[in-house]
Amino acid sequence: MRLTGQLRAYISVGIAVSIVGVFSLRSLADESAAPRAWDYTLTQQGPTGVLNLRGSVTINGNAAVSGATVVSGNSIATGSDGHASIELGALGRIELKSNTAVTAVLTPSSVPLNLDLCGSVTQALPPGVAGLLTDPHHNRAHVKVISGQVHVKYDGKEKDLITGDSKTFDRLEEVSTAGGTTFRVSCGEHHEALLLVPLGLLALAGIAVAVEHNVVSGGAISPSQP
Repeated sequence: MRLTGQLRAYISVGIAVSIVGVFSLRSLADESAAPRAWDYTLTQQGPTGVLNLRGSVTINGNAAVSGATVVSGNSIATGSDGHASIELGALGRIELKSNTAVTAVLTPSSVPLNLDLCGSVTQALPPGVAGLLTDPHHNRAHVKVISGQVHVKYDGKEKDLITGDSKTFDRLEEVSTAGGTTFRVSCGEHHEALLLVPLGLLALAGIAVAVEHNVVSGGAISPSQP
């Protein structure tokens, strides 16, 4: 009878250990199947870029410094003395001149841009990386294709541009490309060449006035005497 009591005790302990072991293994299996926080963070992290700048540049309204990381959804803006370039590695490059702002979306195969403030933005996209620049303000903008091809939507119309094409559009809506393209969208700066014409005329007028003044004041050459 005494031996039977010890045997029962051993059996009870064995059953208890087995039950604990089963629940422990089940718990470990559930933990390995569930997504971990750090795994989720790594899988959710998308492409990033590196910002290089001079002058006044902000990211999401905060002052930025060269070497700052740009992630998808960031808004980058340049001040009146600002210039920024965003190096995106395999996704290409974005360059902003002064008084320009864009919001960039970075995916493994595309870099859409929202033109928040139209100054001058140049986007270089490698082959296979699509681009879509959207202008929600429908600015009167100049589009220049440095290489490749783009499709422009403007004022309810559409037009394709290829390498070397340069055209001003009223009420720009969007510029899209399948990749392998470098293009520039600007507002205002393309009129600088036109301003050179009246400035040149003013300079010529100034020279003419100076010459006339010199002649009247006695600067003209006297006729030769026999």
